[in-house]
Amino acid sequence: MTLTLSLAPNQYTPRQCDCDFCTDYCAAYLSDPKGTLEINARSALLRKMQGSEQAIFLVCQGCNTLISAAYQQADNTLLGALNSTLLADKALFNGPQSASPKTLAADEKLERWKKLWMKIDLKEAKKATTLASRSF
Repeated sequence: MTLTLSLAPNQYTPRQCDCDFCTDYCAAYLSDPKGTLEINARSALLRKMQGSEQAIFLVCQGCNTLISAAYQQADNTLLGALNSTLLADKALFNGPQSASPKTLAADEKLERWKKLWMKIDLKEAKKATTLASRSF
């Protein structure tokens, strides 16, 4: 995985989503609309969907680690945010702030993602599996 950011790490504040799904994974998302995230997976990643089923959550099949939240645009470009808890140097970033995207309407979520998320270049060894999760 290669993350390219346009600013120094201390200029970023990861967003900690308060939904049950992201809380279960202890996720805090980092994105830079001028940056890029390259993911080279040795095997296919799971694609989990939950809530409004607009975002795709890329999860490692081997260790069940949430790597990224993503959105596939009409032109097949993938935009997303990295789960910053995976970074070895996460202490260089500001502490996470709480976010509650579940309070946004579907179209508001899409507009927010298009403004905040970065391009993801995803390379996988095998075809991925999509799973929809249940609401409890």
